[in-house]
Amino acid sequence: GLAGYASSLRQRVGRLEQQLAAALLRVEDGERRVNVALRAADDSRNTLSIVAAPDVRRIDLSGQRAAPAAAARAFWSPSRGVVLVAANLPALPPGRTYQLWFVTADAKVNVGLLKPDPTGRVDAIVTNAANLPTPAAVAVTQEPEGGVPQPTGDMYLVGSAH
Repeated sequence: GLAGYASSLRQRVGRLEQQLAAALLRVEDGERRVNVALRAADDSRNTLSIVAAPDVRRIDLSGQRAAPAAAARAFWSPSRGVVLVAANLPALPPGRTYQLWFVTADAKVNVGLLKPDPTGRVDAIVTNAANLPTPAAVAVTQEPEGGVPQPTGDMYLVGSAH
C-alpha cells in the first residue's frame, strides 16, 4: 500500500512540476509583453512631448535621386528633441545604416542612426538633442553600419528648415 501511495505522490508531483513550468513560461511571456508595452508608452510620451512642444518646428523632407519615392517629416524642438517619421526608404544592404543630419552653414551634425522596417518606414525619436544647432536643412544619408562623423554616402532625404 505504501509503495502505491508513493507512486501516486510521485505522479502528482510530476504533474505539478509540469504545471509550474508552464505557469512560469506564461509569467515570463507576460513580463515581456508588459515591458514592450511600457517601452511603447514611453516612446509615445516622448513623441507627444516633442510634437506638442511650444518651440517645435516641422521640417518636410523629400526623396532625392537615390530614393525618389521616399518622404519624411521631422519635428524638432530645441528644448525636447527630434521626431522623424519616414516612408518608402529602400532596404539597406548588409553593413549599412541610414544617418540623420542637421546641416548648418558651418557643419553637418550627426543627429542619430535610423533603421527602417521591412516596408521602408522609420519612426525615430532623439531625446538627447539639447546641444543640436539650429539647422538650415535636415538630411538622411546611407552610411556604413555604426555611422560616420561626417556624411559620405548618397542623400536619400533632404528638407529645408526655413
